Amino acid sequence: MRFLPYARAVAETSPLPATVFQQPHADLTGHLYESLLDLLPRLLDHPNEYRELWEDEDRALGASEDAIEEETGGARWVFDGVDRITPALHVDRTAASSLAADAIVAHIERRLRTSPPAWDPYD
Repeated sequence: MRFLPYARAVAETSPLPATVFQQPHADLTGHLYESLLDLLPRLLDHPNEYRELWEDEDRALGASEDAIEEETGGARWVFDGVDRITPALHVDRTAASSLAADAIVAHIERRLRTSPPAWDPYD
């Protein structure tokens, strides 16, 4: 369920009319918020009715969790967050990672290639 708000907020995956996404950002945000509030009771009672909106992201999360579970070296992976100018995903240096660097890079590249953009610099 946590992926549904994102799926509704991205024009390519949202069931909302395309005209909603042509509004100024403040109006768009208000519309998305109100539409999610209206949807919340039904979503909580019948989440599978909205599966097509969250299934892909849930599958990607599962794959990421599986990859992290493959970590046997005791390393703890840390993401600096998107607020930094150059965010990084790295091991916290308390232990070496057992994951191959090329496997990590391939996973991240695949995710970046197939995911919708997080933001539009021209918006």
